[in-house]
Amino acid sequence: MKIVDAHVHLGTWREFDLSFSLEDLEVVMTQYRYSGAVVLPALEGHRFTANQSLLKQVAGDSRFYFFAWVDGTTTQAELESYGSDLRGLKFHPSISQKPITEGRLSTALEFANKRSLPFLYHTGRTPISWPERLMAVVSSYPKVKFVMAHMGGNAYDRINDTLQHWPTLPENVWVESSTARHPDLLKRAIAQWGDDRVLFGTDLPFTDMRLNWDCIRYAGLEDNQAFLGANLLRLLEDWS
Repeated sequence: MKIVDAHVHLGTWREFDLSFSLEDLEVVMTQYRYSGAVVLPALEGHRFTANQSLLKQVAGDSRFYFFAWVDGTTTQAELESYGSDLRGLKFHPSISQKPITEGRLSTALEFANKRSLPFLYHTGRTPISWPERLMAVVSSYPKVKFVMAHMGGNAYDRINDTLQHWPTLPENVWVESSTARHPDLLKRAIAQWGDDRVLFGTDLPFTDMRLNWDCIRYAGLEDNQAFLGANLLRLLEDWS
C-alpha cells in the first residue's frame, strides 16, 4: 500500500523556534511506512528563495512532490523556472493577506490550468481563507485540481460549516485532512464526499504525527488505500 502525505512543510520558522528538515521527514516516512510526500517550503522569508532552496533538496527524488509557494507577485517566468520538478502550487491567503479572488493570482491559476496542476489552498478561521473564496473561482479554471487544505476550515466548526454548505464538491475540488483531529469528523467527511475526494495530509511539523495516525486509526482508515495515497497520486498523474 502506498501512503503519500499531501501536505508537509520543510524549513525553519524563527518566530516559533521550530524547524523540520528533510531528514526529519525521512524518519517519519520510515516509521509510518510512507511512500512519498508533497513538500512545501516554510512560507517564511522571500517566497522565490524559499522555493528554490527546497527544490535543490528534493529535485530528482521520486519520493517527493515539490509544490511551489505562490502569491500575487508570482510570475510565469518564475513558475517555468522550476521545470518538470514542479508538481503543484500552494497558496496561503492568510499569509499573503490577499484572497484567491484577487486579480493578481490569475498568473498562477492560469499556469496551473494550462498544466492541469494540483493547487493546494489553505483554509482557516479568517474570512479571507474560507472555502467560499475558493469556490468562487473553481469553475473559471476547470483543469486545475483544487485541494482544500484542513478539510475546509482548520477547526471543528469551520469544517462542519463546509460540510453543511457543500453536500457535494465541484468536479475539480478535493479536500485534504490535515488538522481535522477528530476521527468522527473525518469519517463524516469521507461518508459525505466519498473516499475518492479526501486526501491524507498532516501539515507537518504543525501537527503531531502520533495524533494524526491515531485519528486515522480510530476512524478506521488505516487500510484505506484511496484516502492514504491513491487519490493524491492520481491527481499527480503518478498512480500505477
